[in-house]
Amino acid sequence: MNQSEESGQEAIHRLPAARYRDKGRRARQEDSVQKLLDGFGLFQRGLEITKLDVIRRIGTSEEKAVQEALRQRFERVRQAREAGLYKPFV
Repeated sequence: MNQSEESGQEAIHRLPAARYRDKGRRARQEDSVQKLLDGFGLFQRGLEITKLDVIRRIGTSEEKAVQEALRQRFERVRQAREAGLYKPFV
């Protein structure tokens, strides 16, 4: 491997850290109302992804069945958290 390839690879390895720092800097500069709205939007997207996974797993998009499967899934998460088996990122 020559020197230009090494420096290119080093730059690639530094890129995620630079993106993470930039993302953090932008988040700190955001006003609190926008942070709240962003959090709500992230929750909604996460819930939608979870619902799609539930639909895939149970084989139907019937709303009552999906809601019941979601309730069961969130209940398992609650039980795991209470048992100390699940620690969310903070």
